[in-house]
Amino acid sequence: MSICYPMTVDKHTIKPTTVRLEPQDRQAIETIKQLYGCPSDVAAIRLAIRMAARQEFPPAGGGLSPPCLEGRGPQAALG
Repeated sequence: MSICYPMTVDKHTIKPTTVRLEPQDRQAIETIKQLYGCPSDVAAIRLAIRMAARQEFPPAGGGLSPPCLEGRGPQAALG
């Protein structure tokens, strides 16, 4: 099964970055992946960074409307 994303990535504009994570950071990434349906660690990290930059925080106790699950596909939330 292959997944096709409509978003194209210009490899000349993306710079690799190394981040050293503690175990609780890795657990947070897993939680984000599960809550928002992100397909990878990178997608979860990008989503979290962009949500924080826009000051979009999920309400306490649930009631999430995951951007990855609103019919736009997981990459649309990252764009």
